[in-house]
Amino acid sequence: MNESVKLRILSLVFILTMSGMFTFCSDNTTEESTHFVYSADRITKSVQTITGLLQTKVEYSHKQQSLTISASNSFSEMVTITVTNWDFQNPPENGVLEKKYDATYDAELGENQSPYVECIDLTGPNQGTSLCDGAVVTFTMDGELYTSIFIGNEDGTVTISESDPVNKSISGSFDVHVQQSIGKKVKLSGTFTNVKYTVF
Repeated sequence: MNESVKLRILSLVFILTMSGMFTFCSDNTTEESTHFVYSADRITKSVQTITGLLQTKVEYSHKQQSLTISASNSFSEMVTITVTNWDFQNPPENGVLEKKYDATYDAELGENQSPYVECIDLTGPNQGTSLCDGAVVTFTMDGELYTSIFIGNEDGTVTISESDPVNKSISGSFDVHVQQSIGKKVKLSGTFTNVKYTVF
């Protein structure tokens, strides 16, 4: 397993751990103009809780900004969307870039060949490691975790249509397939508007 694959998997584990810690600790009140609607296998779902968290960390001397949105409902379902930028892309302070993000990973093509992905190949002692932007969508249903990162998934995006780092709000859409460990897949799509986030 090359370094970029390990880095992506470790980042996903970190993001899921942190989003789980903060989803139920933050303020659950949402403004009237805040919306999050999604469908799972074409069945539209409403949500009761929406939270957002922007995290910054440094890896291989490069700054990474990851914004995670979590939405849950009374049926114990949760959708989590994470988009990641790196300093070489010049993202806004306390925000992320407005663009379409690849929410899949194809091990055979490699991250540099994935649509919408921007990467930098490191040199020197970290040669062979690539830092790439991207998105991850996860879905929890009936106690099972589904993720958009699985081998063979070539079609899935998260679009950030509006990023407001001053007011710390985000809007966009997503359209992905997610898969659980035993191979069961769910089609997820939805939109989110004016979701507030906290900078951590």
